[in-house]
Amino acid sequence: MEEHVVIEHDPQIDIQAFAARYPFPIDTFQLEAMEELALGQSVMVTAPTGTGKTLVAEYAIWRAQQANKRVIYTTPLKALSNQKYRDLREVYGHDAVGLVTGDIVEHSRASIVIMTTEVYRNMLLENGAEHVGAEQGGSPASLEDVAFIVFDELHYLSDIGRGPVWEEAIICSPEHIQLVGLSATVSNAEDIASWISRVHRPISLVTHEQRAVPLEHYYFLEGKLHLVQDADGNRIERFPNVGGEAKLAQRLSRARVYTFEDEDEDESEDVDLERLANEAIEDQRRHNRALRPRDHRAPRGEQKQSYERNQRPERGNAPYRANKATEVATDAHTVVAGETEDSNTVSVQRPGTRRQLQVNKAAEPGEVLNALSDAGMLPCLYFLPGRRVVEEGAASAALYSYTTPEEEAKIRTEIDAWLENLPLEDRKLQQVRTLLGLLPRGLAFHHAGLLPGLKVLVETLFSHGHLRAVFSTDTLALGINMPARSVVVGSLSKFDGQEMRLLTPNEYRQLTGRAGRRGMDIRGAAIIPYSPWEQFEPSFAKITGDLLPVTSSFVIRYNSILSLWQPNDLQHLRRICASSLREYQRYLLWEINELQRLEKRYKKASKSSKKKKGAASHEAEKALERRRERIGAFPLSRAGAAELDGTIFALRALGYIGQDEQLTLKGRLLRNIFHPAGVVLIELMFAGLLDKLSPGEIAEVCSWFTYDNDRRLNNRNVLHNQLVQVRRELWHVIQHVRGIEERAGTIQSPGFVPEFHGIALAWSRNMSLSGIMRRIDLAEGDILMVLNQSIDLIQQLQAAVGQLLDSSELWAQTAPVMLEDAYSKYSQKEAHVQRQAEKLQQQREQLEHLRPQLSQAARSLTHGIIIQTRTVPSMTISIGDEELPLDAEEDRDAQDLDDNKTFHGEI
Repeated sequence: MEEHVVIEHDPQIDIQAFAARYPFPIDTFQLEAMEELALGQSVMVTAPTGTGKTLVAEYAIWRAQQANKRVIYTTPLKALSNQKYRDLREVYGHDAVGLVTGDIVEHSRASIVIMTTEVYRNMLLENGAEHVGAEQGGSPASLEDVAFIVFDELHYLSDIGRGPVWEEAIICSPEHIQLVGLSATVSNAEDIASWISRVHRPISLVTHEQRAVPLEHYYFLEGKLHLVQDADGNRIERFPNVGGEAKLAQRLSRARVYTFEDEDEDESEDVDLERLANEAIEDQRRHNRALRPRDHRAPRGEQKQSYERNQRPERGNAPYRANKATEVATDAHTVVAGETEDSNTVSVQRPGTRRQLQVNKAAEPGEVLNALSDAGMLPCLYFLPGRRVVEEGAASAALYSYTTPEEEAKIRTEIDAWLENLPLEDRKLQQVRTLLGLLPRGLAFHHAGLLPGLKVLVETLFSHGHLRAVFSTDTLALGINMPARSVVVGSLSKFDGQEMRLLTPNEYRQLTGRAGRRGMDIRGAAIIPYSPWEQFEPSFAKITGDLLPVTSSFVIRYNSILSLWQPNDLQHLRRICASSLREYQRYLLWEINELQRLEKRYKKASKSSKKKKGAASHEAEKALERRRERIGAFPLSRAGAAELDGTIFALRALGYIGQDEQLTLKGRLLRNIFHPAGVVLIELMFAGLLDKLSPGEIAEVCSWFTYDNDRRLNNRNVLHNQLVQVRRELWHVIQHVRGIEERAGTIQSPGFVPEFHGIALAWSRNMSLSGIMRRIDLAEGDILMVLNQSIDLIQQLQAAVGQLLDSSELWAQTAPVMLEDAYSKYSQKEAHVQRQAEKLQQQREQLEHLRPQLSQAARSLTHGIIIQTRTVPSMTISIGDEELPLDAEEDRDAQDLDDNKTFHGEI
């Protein structure tokens, strides 16, 4: 019988004792969720950003401590894990909170352990199929004393990259653990809760739709803030046919359609601008498939510092000339944006014809910030698409200063304290100099390419109220606790990896969820600056429309199949795959379609009798129930079954599952490698292509699988002949693997970017970060990300090899065979066994040679600023009455972890 943490007295007494620790009253939805937890139920809470969902998780932590149990708190990103680690340490103390994010292991057996969801999922799969959650009823020994698992940002289930990890983590969680799911508002929360109840244990859904701080929407046009929608949801001002003129003119110039007055009245046409603008959006999408945009907005004309990013092509297309600051080339015509005596205009030209369309000037960030400052709406988060646009936007706003001399002096003091922990060579980096020049003005930028230490500095300064505006990509909207008085959404479109598209309602709500500080602001404000590339009214209607449902992004992975493999028991795998959210959503869709089909059939058969016709729906329900019973509780769709069969076929064909249904040596190795490139790397290993490489060269090879951006790179690094040969062989390995995968109908193994190479090898040879940047056009943070992910991947290989070599049971089974007299007469079967044993021995020797090489490869990259990024972000320095996180403490219990059992983090 599983032991649940259930209160033995009135839950209200327990909740009141918890609530007494806080100076503010507990909201109704928070109380409801706490009551469910006190009664031993799992709970899923959906509420807008900033409404206090985290308080429910803190109650779970408090309850676990009262029962002397542990809590695992998972987040989708390392940055969120680091922030949550710092926050909880302030409340519960240093020794009570641990952190495990793959590259950091701190107090892994603490009563509260923060980790990425990927680390938690990997920890579950490492324990093998015998510990698959509710189905087996068992649990890994390391989780027996865990009472609660918190899944923060649960709506990440729909994320293409991380969603499958979340599903596997929920499915494989031991049944005795109560789940606490914290999610932004989603439209299908009931379906998500129903799915969790089916695959784990019953979960109660608690929803809250009201924002903690009401939100107003503004449109910044012609230097003024216009209230579009008030805090009660009422529309105030409307702007029909405003915005999107440049995009419309661009399309019209290609289509040779005129929508505005000309001197020759007979040639003019009265065209619906809004209709054509909507058509232009679809036309622009087709255009964007051929051109990867740097930025899709119209240029602003002459200015001291531009922050527009130019369009550039996808890799493989012909070179595309960047847009000038005052023109956009389209086919045989030219759309020209510039200033005239009367106004800013856009003109469509073709031989002998010139016509003009009124276009307002795109807003400068400094103009927007000045308007917000005058209206008392600072501080703000200014979201823009793309890192370069973000940095240039902050630079353009630096024409103004938003701090007092006293505030500037305080910021400089904190900067000086932070610099003391930065190596001298890294202080000269362009990114460091640029950002530290902006901070005293109350400005900053933040994106994924920012150095980790700078991220912490910006987040800390902003949370302490020292910054007035932070320009950012959408990374700051993903759970980072940085609320502001206002949020500027600088572009209503984003590049999703394939094309430019309008933000979804979910994405817009995620961004604007940071507007309004609870307990400080009466109302939050969302500001949309005018853009000649985005028509306002239809765009605003779409982004503020109904939220999209969370849809599963589940895929079947090699590693998951091998971790859950049980010889001659495919039904076991089918049941697990059928437990995915994807299959559940397919099942719900089938139910709807099947019920409609049955109702239609029964109604058609009952035309002669109105009474019988009225019973058609009842008969259809009964027929559907019989079908439900026939297909079972966890049906696997035909598409799901085909994917599973194809994945198993590929594993058999590649030699990871043997003819005897047992995992081969390669299969056992891949079971403990969670990176998508695991198959390719194992093929390289057993082909002997890594045997003659130095540790730095092995690190270089592994780094090729950590960069997947398809943009063109200007790379002046040159590989020597031996690595060039490895690249050639690698290409053949990838072709072989993908050929099998194509036949199996499952493409899982990644390739590599031809232009990307040289970073890891240069760093292993102690080249400085600035020196590497002079050779390749990547940002500082991108280079550090590549190096850290390379270390993570190498450590996964090292741990997998070590665990395999230390498996005495595996090698003991082959020892008697290998010791037999080689000259004895064997039967055909015995000869085959002997050959297999000899091959196994060769592979063992190969792995024994590779094991120390992998260890040295990881160490060759772990120096300089990398050490700072891979240690616990917990050291603080006192400046006045505040504490600023600067460096990291020594990992005090990492030495207690066996190398082969180290948790593997996200890659």
